[in-house]
Amino acid sequence: MDYKTHRIGGICTGIITVTTFAVSADPSEKIVFSAALILGSYIGSLIPDLDHPKSLIGRKFKVLSKGINKTFGHRGITHTPLFLIIYSILIMRLPNIFQGYVKTIVQYFSFGTIIGYISHLILDFITVGGIPLLYPISKRHFRIARFRSSSHKNIITGLCIVIALIIIATNK
Repeated sequence: MDYKTHRIGGICTGIITVTTFAVSADPSEKIVFSAALILGSYIGSLIPDLDHPKSLIGRKFKVLSKGINKTFGHRGITHTPLFLIIYSILIMRLPNIFQGYVKTIVQYFSFGTIIGYISHLILDFITVGGIPLLYPISKRHFRIARFRSSSHKNIITGLCIVIALIIIATNK
């Protein structure tokens, strides 16, 4: 799956999360907290591809990306539920270095990156390549569908947008 599809999936997942869970009663706070969560979800949707040096995020962090790729390969450790858990534990500690209003914004952003990360794994889980669900016990890749990243990305992108619109429309 390419970064554009993951990006749309992350943004839609962020919008769904913001729509489903009230982030604040105050309208001005709601805008800021929603923006932080959706931005986080966008960025989080790209993080698993840090293991691919030619990915959008891999090009931004070349040394780290090449090291992860050489050690674990693409769709290796960064595409596992285990790494998602480790990442979640670490990223949710980030807000603790801030205080007050900024801490709250960073909390929403951090939570958003987790939501985006999950969207990435789900999208890869429906492709032919799948993800290594049982890593490190097994490196076997599992999938629940056989979409091809190159030929079905418009269908997947459209589905993400339609699902987001349905949830928004029914959540009023």
